[in-house]
Amino acid sequence: MHGPPDITRRHLLGGSLALLGAAATGCAIPVGLGSSQTRVQYWHFLGASDGIIMNQMVQAFAKDTPDIFVEENVLAWGEPYYTKIAMAGSGGRSPDLATFHLARLAGIGAGAILDPIDVKLLEEAGLRAADFSPPIWERAHLDGVLYAIPFDAHPMVQYYNTDICGKAGLLGPDGKLLPTKGWTSSSPSSPRPRR
Repeated sequence: MHGPPDITRRHLLGGSLALLGAAATGCAIPVGLGSSQTRVQYWHFLGASDGIIMNQMVQAFAKDTPDIFVEENVLAWGEPYYTKIAMAGSGGRSPDLATFHLARLAGIGAGAILDPIDVKLLEEAGLRAADFSPPIWERAHLDGVLYAIPFDAHPMVQYYNTDICGKAGLLGPDGKLLPTKGWTSSSPSSPRPRR
């Protein structure tokens, strides 16, 4: 009887990174690691509808890639999650894949806890820098080295009442908000806020 085959970066990038394409919950872990399967530990904090979607992706990956067993572990997000990632990594027991916010990349331990991602192997798996929003792609790097694969973005949206903003002199000739800095606007006719 043979043990599980050694997993290579090429194998991991060709398959396991496909997991990182959306969002997730569900602690439904595929049952029974077979003797010919490679085990990949995946930690994430995704719950509710995000968790359901991620679990569906893990299940779809399991169906398409029967030689890889993904052990999906859903943990509480926030400080406990990031502390667990750091402690597991410093103790040499970190997961093979993990979800985290890019704002945490510098503090997680890129180069120590996190291994860099080989961009050429990533391209062979079908993912290129051009597939991502440039600012988000850049945030996945530290010192020019790729450590993460972005899989979603949280847009910042601002709603404003064009009638009121127009009366306040806050709109440009195109009907869009003028740039603002602090409590004063770039428009000379802007009223000063009350204190």
